[in-house]
Amino acid sequence: MILQRRKEMKKNKSFLNYLLAAISALGAFVLIYLPLEYQITENWLMASEIKPIFGLSFLLVLVFLFGLIDWSRLLKRKLIRVIFLAFIVTCGVIYQKCRHEKLAREYLPKIYEISPDWGIQSVLVEIEGVNFLPAFRRGRIFLDGEEMIVRSWDEKLIVVEQQVPTKFGQFELYLIRADGMISNKRLFEIRDPDSLAVF
Repeated sequence: MILQRRKEMKKNKSFLNYLLAAISALGAFVLIYLPLEYQITENWLMASEIKPIFGLSFLLVLVFLFGLIDWSRLLKRKLIRVIFLAFIVTCGVIYQKCRHEKLAREYLPKIYEISPDWGIQSVLVEIEGVNFLPAFRRGRIFLDGEEMIVRSWDEKLIVVEQQVPTKFGQFELYLIRADGMISNKRLFEIRDPDSLAVF
């Protein structure tokens, strides 16, 4: 009877450890991965999304690491329980903030890449990104406030032609969608054709 009760207690203790390890791993995931993903996809605009396999792998590593902790022994102290509860609440607040910010920016036009990132007169420039709207709702592309000639328009790819420049140097390129939404700005260099001449 006593032996059976001990086995049950050990089983419950093991289940509690796994449960708390999973909760802690989810919390750490929210604190580390979600803000980093938001920075990469929305602020730094390095990619439109991060492949789910990276998030899942990171979460599994966290579960493994938090699984090494003896939670039942650790949570016997009142201070640790309070800290753990504050940790869970903080994770919930950060999750809500990240989700709210991501949803607010999800449908904004975003330029990820300009190819080539420099040009001279008549060069065709490809602008890759998302949320440009379809061709029948074509917007406008600006380089240092001057409108560029649009050759083709798609929701994810725009081709523009470099006009005769009035000045040379690096300037901000951006688009204004048909609904008035303005994209992020990317640097584009206008080069003097004389500087490219080979002597």
